[in-house]
Amino acid sequence: MVDANGNIEIPKIGTMMVKGMTLPMLKDSIKSLISQWIANPIVDVKVMNKEITLLGEFRNPAVIHVDKDNNSLLELVAKAGGFEYYANLKSIKVLRQDGPKVKIANIDLTIASDEGARNIQLRPGDIIIAPSKKNKEFDKRISTIIPIATSATSAAILIGAF
Repeated sequence: MVDANGNIEIPKIGTMMVKGMTLPMLKDSIKSLISQWIANPIVDVKVMNKEITLLGEFRNPAVIHVDKDNNSLLELVAKAGGFEYYANLKSIKVLRQDGPKVKIANIDLTIASDEGARNIQLRPGDIIIAPSKKNKEFDKRISTIIPIATSATSAAILIGAF
């Protein structure tokens, strides 16, 4: 596992800075360091901490650990249990860190004809946000007002009956 400073710990070698290295570069570096103790070493490096974050109106919003580099948007939505009722499917956002900048892709999942543009390939580190529809707050407020109004009306009818 790579720590927050970009280092890994390797037995007999110690701490090694891997930040900025590609997997092939890291394999070659480890091979050359280990070759002083092992003839023709075989080194395999795997990135274990790959994750994609799903926030907002998902049934199970979570940080999902992924095994591969390319995962489709709909595959990750399925892993999160799908969308909640109030998810705004016209405005799904995918945030991707690109160096010092963050790129934001807006995706409309209600357009049936454009499957390729909707089901984009996600990478580890991406963040998917499913915002809520604007009427969610209204529905919440009205659901608290209706029982109060119904109770008041019922009480008035009962008082008027006596």
